[in-house]
Amino acid sequence: MASKPYTKDEWKTINAALDNDPDKYRFPKRIYGTALMGSFNIRKLGSSRNRSAETWQFLARICKQFDLIAIQEIMDDLSGLNRIMEYLGPEFGMVVSDKTGVFPGESGLGERLGFVFRWSIVERGEVISDITYDRTKVIEIMAENYQAIHHVMQPYSEKYLEYKVGTRSKPRNIELPAFLSFIRQPYCVSFKRLKVFRKLSPTSLWQSMLTCFSVITCLTAGRSFMH
Repeated sequence: MASKPYTKDEWKTINAALDNDPDKYRFPKRIYGTALMGSFNIRKLGSSRNRSAETWQFLARICKQFDLIAIQEIMDDLSGLNRIMEYLGPEFGMVVSDKTGVFPGESGLGERLGFVFRWSIVERGEVISDITYDRTKVIEIMAENYQAIHHVMQPYSEKYLEYKVGTRSKPRNIELPAFLSFIRQPYCVSFKRLKVFRKLSPTSLWQSMLTCFSVITCLTAGRSFMH
């Protein structure tokens, strides 16, 4: 059952409460010389038509609290994410992955992973990649664990054949005895040091430098907003 959207007056109340006491709602505190990082699972972040203007503004408000935020559950349609970026303005950039969790040409719940970052605080690095394994390694794992894999695959195959001819519902995923592939491909983007602030003393400048770090996100759980 779909939840009832907030009214414009309710959105005014919500935003007023955040304005009056952000600490109450655990908004991160900004400390000079640091970068704020977060992770945000926005449920089915797809078409810009699926949410109200007030909701997009609210989502952008949350993202704006951070200098670097990993976003999960981005759908194939990027218009919703682009709507958030419009509210964030040119101060922010973004990078998103290809769809993961679905085979090309087949239906399924394919999702993207993405990062939104503040240009003035963090600098995107050279490494942007899905995390995957060479097919040769996968074949080696299958050969080394053939008997164990066959033990769990045989009953699954029988149920799957029954599903293909329409005599039963699709069998659930099985737990394999060895790693073969990710359910959803992790996405890695490197981000580098804080950019130089103007009018800083040498001591403050040193404190404002952030050593190179990499962020990897794998569909972590988070608060989702559907209104």
